[in-house]
Amino acid sequence: MSNTPSRPRAAIVVNPTKVDDLGALRRECVDVSRDAGWAEPLWLQTRIDDPGTGQTQQALRQGCDIVFAAGGDGTVRHVGAALSGTSVPLGLMPQGTGNLLARNLGVSVDGSAALNFARSLAGEDTVIDVGRVHATLGDGSATNDTFLIMAGFGLDGDIMNATSETLKKRIGWMAYPIAGARYVTQRPERMLASFDDGAPHTKKTTTLLVGNFGQLTAGVQLMPGANGTDGRFDTVWLSADGPLQWAALSAQIFARSRRTTGRVERTRCARVAAKAMGRPRALELDGDVLGDVREMEMWVEEKALRVRVANARHSRMSDVRRHLPGILGQTLRR
Repeated sequence: MSNTPSRPRAAIVVNPTKVDDLGALRRECVDVSRDAGWAEPLWLQTRIDDPGTGQTQQALRQGCDIVFAAGGDGTVRHVGAALSGTSVPLGLMPQGTGNLLARNLGVSVDGSAALNFARSLAGEDTVIDVGRVHATLGDGSATNDTFLIMAGFGLDGDIMNATSETLKKRIGWMAYPIAGARYVTQRPERMLASFDDGAPHTKKTTTLLVGNFGQLTAGVQLMPGANGTDGRFDTVWLSADGPLQWAALSAQIFARSRRTTGRVERTRCARVAAKAMGRPRALELDGDVLGDVREMEMWVEEKALRVRVANARHSRMSDVRRHLPGILGQTLRR
């Protein structure tokens, strides 16, 4: 019987709609794994009916040491949710439009996916909180779910629904404000909310945002104090009625203000509950629209998920740089 220790193995859960050349990416990751002394990675593609959960569970059953999400925020959310509560870390190979978890953790969103894979194999783990959700849908049914970055109850869910995938591929994150422009005249609607043990109160609401992390695309800090590791949500309760109020609200956000005003009410809490007082409102989790929801409750699960973060210092060392010729060669041959 051999006493040779088995080599570590990564799994890669890949969204095929987000990667231009699946074959090239797979070959690059096999080469990187071999050079790093790892076994050939387990390659698992998402499907419409299973956007990452089942694939991650398969990777856990097969004893993988790390599970990478190669896709957008939706793929990251499903893989991360399935890994939460385990000791197996999530690796990030950003391929989407927002890539918000990567941005908030300082992982490159502009480079080669295979280079991020190589850097993360030599990276370090950080442990983050996750957000848990219980929601009652418009038809009266209940559902439970998870988010890693940010959830929104109201207008931002409508905007996510309205944003074209084709437009996102063409112009990136700018597709979201373009889709949102049609809603600047939408009137805020009453919502009842409570934070931790505080008394419920109502507010005319455009959207209620609940953040584990607070940075958006283009460096926008919607919640400057949110860091995903402190056991607290940062919430922003927005209300804007018409273009002028939208302009003032946007200016306040771009200025990174932490003030509470009539348009922006900020709270830090570990639990939030909210109810739409009129029609059900759209609920989105990390950009995935859960559906139209009557009421919801969210709470922090502290230190629930390990994330492997590429070490910037290590990425310059020779054991990572040696992967570059193979990665660049594969890229030039595409």
